[in-house]
This record gives sequence, C-alpha cells and structure tokens, in this order.
Amino acid sequence: MRSIVLEKYYINAPLRVALLTLATIGSLILLNVLLANGSNVAEAYVLKGCHEADHDANYVDVHFAWGTNLQTPGSAWRTAWSTGMQDWEDANTDHVILFWPDSTSAHKINSIWDQYNPSPGTFSHNYFCQPHYSSWSLKNNTWATTGWSANERRSTAGHEIGHLLGLLHTTNNSLMDVDRDRSVVYVPKTDDINGVNASFDD
Repeated sequence: MRSIVLEKYYINAPLRVALLTLATIGSLILLNVLLANGSNVAEAYVLKGCHEADHDANYVDVHFAWGTNLQTPGSAWRTAWSTGMQDWEDANTDHVILFWPDSTSAHKINSIWDQYNPSPGTFSHNYFCQPHYSSWSLKNNTWATTGWSANERRSTAGHEIGHLLGLLHTTNNSLMDVDRDRSVVYVPKTDDINGVNASFDD
C-alpha cells in the first residue's frame, strides 16, 4: 500500500483522507464561529443617517407640540411619552438631551387608533434628511396596545424617540430591538446610548 511522509511519520492513503476530511470540517466550524461573531458586531446600533436638527456641541434640544389626543396631562400615553423623554434625558449620552413642549412647534407627538396597523408606535418624518429632519411626528397606536402595562407603553415611547435621535432597529435586546420584552427593556441601554453618541458626532 502506498504511503506518504508527514512530519517524519508514515501515513497510509485512507488515513490521510480521513485526516484531511477532519481538517476541512474543523476549518468550516471555525469559519462559522468567526462569521457568527461578526454578525454580533453588526447587530450593534444602526444609524438612520439623519436625526433631530436642533443641536450643538453639547446639547440636543427637541421642541414638540402635544397632538390633539394627548392634551390631557396624566393620561396613560402622555405619561408614557413624558417618561420616555425623561429616560433619554437621564441617559449618559455625550450630548445633553432636552425635550421642550412648544404649542407652536410643527413637530407633533400624538396618540392614534389604527386597527389596520399592527405597529404599537410610529416615527415619521419628511422624506429628505441631510442629515437633519425638518419635520417629524411620533405616534402611539392605542388599538395595537390595548391592555399594555405602563412599562410596555414607556418602552414603545422610548423606542420611537430613539428613531428621532437617529437610530434604526437592532436585534441585540436593546431599546431599539423590535423583539425586546417591553415589560423588561424600557430605558436606553448601552448600545442605544452609543448609537446616539455616534449619531450626533457630526
């Protein structure tokens, strides 16, 4: 039987094939591990490429008006939005984020009832943003959130505000993760904060 020499040892052909097969399998496993680790990095914060316009080197000032369905202080969803804003103000971001109610503002935060839309909240803005929004609105959908707890509403509000601040969805159990447990994840996490810091680094 023909043999080959490898590291001074004689290995017959069938054993050589087996070793090469094992080496190939090992290489594929290592490649999968590397790819998996790479995807975890990719799942960190994702930027929209545009964000709230009113900011300088130290502050982000968000002016808004309450919509027609959120005129009552203390209502469930107005409380959720107010708490979501406070959560972002309290987050340890590089810029100080401040929210300013202003009845003359064109930017609106409102509550809607939309049985044709399963989304609990939405952020919409003018089509162009280079890199700032010139107009925007935040809305919660009471139809999709009937029976939700205060923390679930708070999580939704904070998530939509994250879009306003320049973030897209992630899959890493942060506030911007669409599949997060809203009863548990309802304040900005480290990844959300890092994303906002990067968003306003312009």
